[in-house]
Order: sequence, then structure tokens, then C-alpha cells
Amino acid sequence: PHISPHLPSRRAAAGSTISLTLEEVRRELEGAAGGGDDALAMVPRASSYSLPPPLRPLASGKFATTYLSGSFRISRAVPPLPSAPAELRVFVREGGGDEGATWQEEEDARTAAAEEEAAAAAEEEA
Repeated sequence: PHISPHLPSRRAAAGSTISLTLEEVRRELEGAAGGGDDALAMVPRASSYSLPPPLRPLASGKFATTYLSGSFRISRAVPPLPSAPAELRVFVREGGGDEGATWQEEEDARTAAAEEEAAAAAEEEA
């Protein structure tokens, strides 16, 4: 058989199933807090709410993720019931991403940066 040199080579895509469970909701009020408005001054600037463990399965989901390259992945929600609507999400990494950190390394770095930022904010408030 003749193979055209212009066709890209094919390779298997790596994949995984990711399970997510909502355990806590945190929020922070930014902007014009206080400002002379008594009603707004009564709203806490930050709050955190933990979801009780028996309710966590209701706020969970699974995603089958296919990594097509270092810069492109597709994530499909695994519905809990066959009749439930399915979601499809396409992620494209900014700046390419074929070299350097993997998706997981990048997500770990973002999580660590967010945790450091939250710890610094907590220190400022203390």
C-alpha cells in the first residue's frame, strides 16, 4: 500500500477517569465592602461551608478524559444514570504545552499556587 507522506502519523491517546466530589464551598467578597452601606457591612467578607458527608455523593461526578496531546484534551462526563444528560468539554492549553509540564504537573502547580495565596491571605487577616 502507498502511504502519503502528507498524512500525520496516528498514535493512541492516553486517557483516565477522574472522580470529583464537592466537599467545601469558599467565597470571598471583593469590591465595595462597607463603603458607608450598613447592610453591606453586615455581610461577612469571607465564608466557608462544608458539605455534610452524606450529601457529598449528590455533588460528585466522574469524567472520562482523553489526552490527545500535551496541549489538547477532551473530557466527557460519565452520567450517573443512562437518562442523565452528558457533558463534553474540550480543553486547549494556552501557549501550546507540548513541551514542559504535563497536564497533571500544571494542575498541581496551580493548586499549590492557590493554596499559597490562601495561606498568605489567612496570615494577613490574623
